[in-house]
Amino acid sequence: MQTSRRNKTMSHLHPGGLILICCSIYLTLMAYRIIPTHPKDPEKMELWHRKFGKLMKIIGPLLILNGLLELFGVL
Repeated sequence: MQTSRRNKTMSHLHPGGLILICCSIYLTLMAYRIIPTHPKDPEKMELWHRKFGKLMKIIGPLLILNGLLELFGVL
């Protein structure tokens, strides 16, 4: 009886949202310079941060929110 209840709950989750959440978390961590800790080419990383860093600090959390909404079927 409990397994059928659990299956109904899991059927409401849309796993496509998990992919978006994971990628967005990675992007946000890159934007805040948390990862990579020791980049192979620091100059390239610095150029990326100058070009995309501010934008990714805004877009990353918004995409995480979008992924959560997709996961629970709101979108």
